[in-house]
Amino acid sequence: MRDNTFTFDNWKRSDRLKKHIKSGVHKNAVAKWINSRIHSKHETSVMKQLTDARQKDVLRNREYLRIIITSIFYTAQQNVALRGHEENRNDIGKMSDINRGNLLELLHPRCDDIPWLDEKLQSQLKLHAQWTSPSIQNKILEIISRFLVERINQDVLLSPIFALIMDETSDISRTEQDQQKAKFYLNL
Repeated sequence: MRDNTFTFDNWKRSDRLKKHIKSGVHKNAVAKWINSRIHSKHETSVMKQLTDARQKDVLRNREYLRIIITSIFYTAQQNVALRGHEENRNDIGKMSDINRGNLLELLHPRCDDIPWLDEKLQSQLKLHAQWTSPSIQNKILEIISRFLVERINQDVLLSPIFALIMDETSDISRTEQDQQKAKFYLNL
């Protein structure tokens, strides 16, 4: 490791001082000093900078999750399947010949509209933190369905009169499918 200390105690040899002022070490030290003065005037300590960066990451992650949730909610509203046969998550922002499933194909044009989305999807893929994975999709759908049932329940409880219409699902032989029955828990 190189020692970058500079001591000057001989005023008869001022050429050493002039040489030091032109050196990279001196210029770097002056730049750091000016930077610290600017930060102290604006009260931007290292801790504040870290806090601000963390807060920015949190806001970006919330926005990213909001995009994923609204896309999943859109597919649920349109009653279309989320997943396809080949869910290749690589390069979602780029065109693909493979149908990657409705959710991933819906996220593709959103990458054009939201510049940072493609980068975020790819970084999540590299970290194996895929908020678009089937298990996360199912969790989000479960949360949405609980929320909707809760809202319906609140509306029913606040209404003096209500009606409930349920439909059955039958197969081709007109046999009712028990697996398809809906369960509603109303606290009346």
